Amino acid sequence: MDTETIVSGDMFGVMRATLAYQQLILAGAAGPMDRAPGLPTFNAADLLSFATIEGARAAGIDDRTGSLTPGKEADLIMIRLDHANMLPATDVAATIVAGGHAGNVDLVVVAGGVLKENGVLKGGDAVFDDAAASRDRLFHAAGLPLPV
Repeated sequence: MDTETIVSGDMFGVMRATLAYQQLILAGAAGPMDRAPGLPTFNAADLLSFATIEGARAAGIDDRTGSLTPGKEADLIMIRLDHANMLPATDVAATIVAGGHAGNVDLVVVAGGVLKENGVLKGGDAVFDDAAASRDRLFHAAGLPLPV
């Protein structure tokens, strides 16, 4: 997703928006796009694949991330299915795509390092300080004043 003014930049929002857009196309409500013959369809499990291994493949890094495979970096996201917005999780992929959000993410491991555990980001305020510093660098480089 390259435009957060259209859809939230988190992968949960992107997956949900993609699924909703497909439903609009199938219902014939998407304008000219619904007249394209033979458009492929996908389901929630496909979207999870797009967000993981297929995303890694598209970025050219599937040799080291995107799936739990021996020899790859130890990247892992664990999502709680016992939160109220995830119940009942009869179809896990559909539950994650349709109802999941960042607050349901319990554990994040990147290259073997734990970045989020028990739903809490590691590193405390450093994450927020780094994000603000990145924003400030971008605004400065673009010659724009910082938002008030």
